[in-house]
Amino acid sequence: MKTRRSHRNILLVNPWIYDFAAYDLWIKPLGLLYVGAALRRNGYRLQLLDCLDRNHPGMRALEKPSHREADGRGKFHREIVDKPEALRWVPRYFARYGYTEAVFEQELRSMEPPDAILITSIMTYWYKGVEAVVERLRDRFPGVPVLLGGVYATLCGHHARSLPGVDHVIRGYGEEAATRWLDAYFGIEAPYDPGDSLGDPDLPWDLYPDLSSLIVLTARGCPYHCTFCATDQLNDRFHQRRPESVVGEILRHTKTFGIRDVVFYDDALFVNKKRHLEVILDRLQEAGDELRFHTPNGLFARMIDLSLAKKLVASNFQSVRLSFETSNEGRRKDMNNKVSNDSFLRALDHLEAAGFPRHRVEVYTLMGLPGQSEREVRESMEFVHRAGAKIRLASFTPIPGTVDFQRAVDTHDLDPDADPLLLNNSIYPLRDSGLSYEDYSALRQYGKDLNQKVAQA
Repeated sequence: MKTRRSHRNILLVNPWIYDFAAYDLWIKPLGLLYVGAALRRNGYRLQLLDCLDRNHPGMRALEKPSHREADGRGKFHREIVDKPEALRWVPRYFARYGYTEAVFEQELRSMEPPDAILITSIMTYWYKGVEAVVERLRDRFPGVPVLLGGVYATLCGHHARSLPGVDHVIRGYGEEAATRWLDAYFGIEAPYDPGDSLGDPDLPWDLYPDLSSLIVLTARGCPYHCTFCATDQLNDRFHQRRPESVVGEILRHTKTFGIRDVVFYDDALFVNKKRHLEVILDRLQEAGDELRFHTPNGLFARMIDLSLAKKLVASNFQSVRLSFETSNEGRRKDMNNKVSNDSFLRALDHLEAAGFPRHRVEVYTLMGLPGQSEREVRESMEFVHRAGAKIRLASFTPIPGTVDFQRAVDTHDLDPDADPLLLNNSIYPLRDSGLSYEDYSALRQYGKDLNQKVAQA
């Protein structure tokens, strides 16, 4: 008798975060859920252990009201832990974010023993969370195979394969790779159903006991190739879903789970706007549901005209974050050339004319780029401030495989085989560039001071 996929139970795991700081900006393991959708579509049964789920009843009981925003964002539960040896010099507390040990153990006791475990990974320097859950799951379920995928596994494959207790590492998209690996491991002979890559992925949101927001991806990849970004390494090409499938997914899940907040995870939400996003927003408005939309990723300011700005406001976009990086035109042309100072200012004008106040627009500005001076960072922040928008200062992270990672290797003696912990954007790995940890802290404070003036204006 042949083994059936339905006889096999797969545990999906989103591990803890181990870092100096972490905040829940609608974090959900979307790639893992895509894999879960493929496994379920092909007949496997699923369980989920999301160590970052702040809506777990045990975690909600510990949460202070001030730690939760009305739209679902908020502070993770934090427990101070020992710093890894590589980070001993950093004058900050190191912590585990997410489930308490008690909630983690409670979840393990309540679940059916899995036949295989799939763990995702996000930031390259968060692998300590992967190590921690692998160790505990190995103790709890000895002999059960452990597969690791996600961003860290893809960008730091050699390092990921060295983690104790990991049987197999999946790089890139994991839907088909995970299904075929499990089929081979269990001796299952069955065709693989790829589904429709441009249709509704039918993500297994029902695995969560409570949802406060819906995460949606309308496209995979990005047509731009920014020198600091790894999106083109994580996605083999840029392709957008059909607007009608996105609309159907949003309406079905918001009704099923009774939620209003919808978060677009796209890196290039405005690309082909006339036949993609604007169609999606028109159809959603026609449906008449009172939804609120959020965009945690930096949007392309160059693509915002008055028509799009009006649709964003009419559709009830609560947050607009723009990708700006720097006011230095020469550096930006080298990095991506996807925005100019003039197109950024025009975008703010269009948003304001449509009814979205400038002081509510958040603008990603980078510090710590190879060769970037303190003066350039300050001038960039001042440019955003004078425009009346809010600065969201982001720290450069050297990501393996990117142009700027190689520049950091060539010009700042970054070890190409450095422990991924040292790539943490909180510690500014290019500290030999002439800027100290204190200099970067001062820049952060300067940005906060400027934002305070905008808020009071």
